[in-house]
Amino acid sequence: MPISERRSAGVLSELRERNLKTIIDVASRYQPISRTKISNLTGISKPTISKLVGSLINEGYLISAGKTSSGLGKRQELLSFNPGKAFVISVDVGLATTIVARVDLSMNVTDKCEIGTSESPEKFACELVDCISDLCDKGNELPSYLVISVPGLVRGDLRTAINVPLLHWTDLVLAELVESRLKLKGLDSPVMINNDAKLRVLAEVALKRDIPDDFANIVYALVKEGVGIGLFINGSIY
Repeated sequence: MPISERRSAGVLSELRERNLKTIIDVASRYQPISRTKISNLTGISKPTISKLVGSLINEGYLISAGKTSSGLGKRQELLSFNPGKAFVISVDVGLATTIVARVDLSMNVTDKCEIGTSESPEKFACELVDCISDLCDKGNELPSYLVISVPGLVRGDLRTAINVPLLHWTDLVLAELVESRLKLKGLDSPVMINNDAKLRVLAEVALKRDIPDDFANIVYALVKEGVGIGLFINGSIY
């Protein structure tokens, strides 16, 4: 294949992935939602919406959630995420206690457990993976992703805790440590970590909790054992 054709294919693939991510973000936030509303909110053309939404339906991620209420024009099909298609594991690391939750695609917590938070990274990882294994065994499934929220600074690769002062963790590659323990349990799922305040403001935006649609900038203050700040500015998390 000529270089120009390979570049064109690469650009189209990147555009498709970007559009797909945008559709997923919007559908997740506004579900149940019609194809027309997805197009209006994203600015993506209706033919592209139809194609990509059709792909998500065929793969079982989106399901029909009824029709729009009666009014002018034809009633439109509403779509929601299929909560049973996949799940993620959410881990909230606190000074004394760590909460581990199983979350479905409708952002509902379907199960959870708690462990004591050890300052020893090795001990913490082992106890965390035991808890995750118990949650996965109940459904005999693998999580699509595992997200760990930590009260400290996280490197941009979302793999390394630069500094978690309350637990005395410094330059800890926590994601890799947990992944290695997961594999010993037969759980091969990717792990990412991030700052707790950043993840909290992201969750607030995703769940629309008392946040008007026209709010472009949000400051979220998280007060626990310490104080953290999460910023949502023009669609980006800081």
